[in-house]
Amino acid sequence: MLDTETILEYNLEDYNDILGEDFKEDIFREFYRAYGVVDENQKAVGAMVYELCDAEDEDKNTKSRIRLLKAESDEALDALQNIYKDEGVYGNQITASSYWLEDEKSALSCERAKFSKEQKEDETVFITLQDAAKISYVARKKKIPDYILSIGDISKERFRQAIMDTLFSGRKGIVEDLAYLKKEWYENTISTCTITDDKVSGMFLMRIMSSGIIEPVLLVAWGPDSSKHLADMIAYSIQKASEIYPLTTKIKLSRARSEITALVNKLLPDVKGNSAFFGSRKEI
Repeated sequence: MLDTETILEYNLEDYNDILGEDFKEDIFREFYRAYGVVDENQKAVGAMVYELCDAEDEDKNTKSRIRLLKAESDEALDALQNIYKDEGVYGNQITASSYWLEDEKSALSCERAKFSKEQKEDETVFITLQDAAKISYVARKKKIPDYILSIGDISKERFRQAIMDTLFSGRKGIVEDLAYLKKEWYENTISTCTITDDKVSGMFLMRIMSSGIIEPVLLVAWGPDSSKHLADMIAYSIQKASEIYPLTTKIKLSRARSEITALVNKLLPDVKGNSAFFGSRKEI
């Protein structure tokens, strides 16, 4: 007999091995939700993590992306699908759901739950810091302009205003909760910004995941020199990271948005993702 439950602070430790350290860090973020399943001995045997998208945008419907789906048996996977449908979809007024999963058994459970399923290259790719340092523009850049600073060199108030400007422009990178993340959430030394006329005119924000992986989450710039500023921020951040972290450090690149895909393809044309399964389902 299996029972499902919402993963909260009181039972989080029960799911350590299933969630892994990075998802343990994420599930208490503003738009993340997590369900677990336990067996008759109250042993955790599976978990699902999903993220709400456009939940606070009055002009868009709420959607969901399943970030993790992992269980010991098909029965446990199907139990997670059921609680997601009954509580997640209807409770959050989700109109469409999607997933990217490398595990075929998990993808098949989505197919049983009436999701589509196709196999293709994963939208997420990993490179090493050493790979990034070899990007031609980064390797050639010898002098970093004075208008580029680490975000650790600007005040919280200035940073907050830059985040508001970014959101006002309709951009939020790959994070739905950009408005809620504090400056300390980012790696302040390797995350950078550009300053134009004494105002922040661009940002390249990265975090260090609990596993030690570097994850870029926002790359944005405004104004007539925005293309140059974007390139300079990338160069500065990679050079700075190479001074601080081992060159074997992994960088996680999400190609969830078309502009990011285009940038990754331009800078790293030979990088490929693992084989994965993608699917979607219309909801209420």
